[in-house]
Amino acid sequence: MNKLVYTKEVTYGFNYNGDVYYEYHFADNYLNRRFRVNNGDINNNRAVPLDFKGTGSKDLSLEAVLVAERVISENADTGEKSADLLYLLPDVNQYMKVEYKKELFDQEYNTFWSVQYL
Repeated sequence: MNKLVYTKEVTYGFNYNGDVYYEYHFADNYLNRRFRVNNGDINNNRAVPLDFKGTGSKDLSLEAVLVAERVISENADTGEKSADLLYLLPDVNQYMKVEYKKELFDQEYNTFWSVQYL
């Protein structure tokens, strides 16, 4: 039996409203398919398959390109904000829809990012 090996290709930074979210992508050694892991630790987490191929890059850091936004709600007094965002991953020409939400709870901000690959 052969061993399935994942190689880190890229870490994407998603910048919005003064906050940053990171996505960690790896490629497997058989299909050269991209996989994502929540915290960048492929050894202790399940790799989630994506529907596009790897590029052969080695451990790049790239900024995802914000191409469109739709603000759902915004409170200038509290700094709370909710928005739908469209990003482009420039190295694979892949789009992502990101739901962004920043809430103030007990005098601390909590930021939530939910991603969907298109």
